[in-house]
Amino acid sequence: MYNFRTFDGNIYSFPGTCNYIFASHSSASYSEFDIQIRRTIIDSDNIFSFEARIGGVNLEGKESELTIDGQEVWHSIVKGGIIIEDICTHFKIKTRIGLTLVWNKADDLQVSLPESYKGSTNGLCGNFDGNQNNDFEWEGGPCFNIFFVYFSFV
Repeated sequence: MYNFRTFDGNIYSFPGTCNYIFASHSSASYSEFDIQIRRTIIDSDNIFSFEARIGGVNLEGKESELTIDGQEVWHSIVKGGIIIEDICTHFKIKTRIGLTLVWNKADDLQVSLPESYKGSTNGLCGNFDGNQNNDFEWEGGPCFNIFFVYFSFV
């Protein structure tokens, strides 16, 4: 079971296996970022991966390997306004828009955003409006209708 923390501070467990929007910019005609995660189970092993599109740059993390626009990252680099630091046990990805991703090269992904994105996000990390009571609503209704029963708040 994986634990998630919303931008507004809710912590919950979500056992789903599929593709999910982890965090996405939702208020503009042009989305500055879109981060998706995938969880699958193969031979009782949990497999975690993520894909992120940030300002036109594509990142993918899978099986301890990180790629940027299809090229494997072997060390700390700067590309397309993105700084990737390889810090032994994890990658830290900083962007010019202020978004930061930290991935442990396995099954944990964390994202942080500057205050300028308040109220303009959606996905498993919530809507970032300062209200923990509506993190799982989108356009006035629950955004995870089908899956909401699996959430257990900690």
